[in-house]
Amino acid sequence: MSFVLVTGATGEVAHGVLPYLQSQFDLHLLAPDVAGNDPRHVRADILDWQALAPAMNGAGAVLHLAVASGHSGIYEDDGFNDERFDVNVKGTFHVFESACRAGVKRVVHVSSLMVVWGYGKECRVAGDALPRPVGTYALTSLVGEHRPALCRKPRPRSHQPAYRGPARSYRSERAPEAGPASASTFCGFSAGVRQGPDGAAAEV
Repeated sequence: MSFVLVTGATGEVAHGVLPYLQSQFDLHLLAPDVAGNDPRHVRADILDWQALAPAMNGAGAVLHLAVASGHSGIYEDDGFNDERFDVNVKGTFHVFESACRAGVKRVVHVSSLMVVWGYGKECRVAGDALPRPVGTYALTSLVGEHRPALCRKPRPRSHQPAYRGPARSYRSERAPEAGPASASTFCGFSAGVRQGPDGAAAEV
C-alpha cells in the first residue's frame, strides 16, 4: 500500500497539519533532525539526492513542507539567505525531480503569501496578480512555485485545479491528471488570494 511522504516533518507547519493527516493516511515523516523511535521517521536531507531517492520509493504522494526556517520571513542575513536558496530552491527541485523519477502520482508544495507581500497587508490580492516578493524568503518561495510546472502536461483551462479554504485549512479540488505526476502549490497561511504560475488559484 502506498504512503504519503511528508518533508519538513519536524517543522512548525507539519506540527499543525500532521494530527489531521495521520488519521487518514499512512505517513512517512522525513526530516534531517528526526528523534525518537517512531517507525514512520525517515532521516534524510532534501539536499541529499542519495538519501532522498529511496525515501520516495513506494510513495503515492508527497507533501512538501520543508523550508529554511528559524527566522521570520523578512529576516536578512548572508548565511541564512544562502540557506534559503539551498533549501527553498535547490531542495524543492530535488523533491520534485526525485518524485518524478520515482513515479509519485501527486506532489503538494506549500509556498507562502510572502510572494505577494509587496502589495501591503491591507490589500486583498487578486488571483491573477503578478508576484511582488519582499526579501529572499519570498523570492526563493516564488522560484520554488515554478518547479511543479515541469512535472505537468498541458491541459485545458477549464480543468485547472482550484484550492479553497480558510487560513490553516486547505481542501484540494482537482481533475484527474495525466502524466507522471500531479503537482499542486498552496500559497500560504494567511488571508488573501494568490494564483500560481500555471494559473491555479489558491485562496487561503
